[in-house]
Amino acid sequence: MQQSISRESPQFSVIIPVYNSAETLARAIASVIEQTWQAHEIIVVNDGSTDNSLQVANEFASKVRVIQQPNAGVSAARNRGAESATGEWLAFLDADDWYYPDRLRWHAEWIRRDPGLDFLTGDYEYRRADGSLISTSMALHPSGREMLVKAGGSNEVVLGTQEIGAFVADHFGDIHTLSVPRETFHKLGGYP
Repeated sequence: MQQSISRESPQFSVIIPVYNSAETLARAIASVIEQTWQAHEIIVVNDGSTDNSLQVANEFASKVRVIQQPNAGVSAARNRGAESATGEWLAFLDADDWYYPDRLRWHAEWIRRDPGLDFLTGDYEYRRADGSLISTSMALHPSGREMLVKAGGSNEVVLGTQEIGAFVADHFGDIHTLSVPRETFHKLGGYP
């Protein structure tokens, strides 16, 4: 971990890749703007959308940076956003998802408590169009259920070395719950 990373006041660059998500993009962007811990920057990467996604992103032009690229896929869009990010930490959000208002604050508090963190991730919820809860991601997987029991409702789980492998196998795809130092992300080569 680089010493230059601020642990007292972490700066998050939130990267939102977009491909034909005009109907859900405004909600995703608004959920970042309304965070109780302000994002350092919001980067929307339009991955060659053919719908009105670009127009929706441009409605937030005073609060987001919009990058356009020919369609290259979601991983390429995330990597493009990460390349242009200036925040110390990267956070990711897909255009059809949204953050709870305290998402960045929760991660900032963990970073302040544990300077050795190399990434943070967590649970997320599956919801119907009407907003009603279907399930949480961790509850669907054996390793996640075990960690939830271990946490005892505290919403805070610290993984031991052996648990990390099981967690990553089940949950590392929960992109919108991931925060990682920008330098670490680049050292690992970004998304494949």
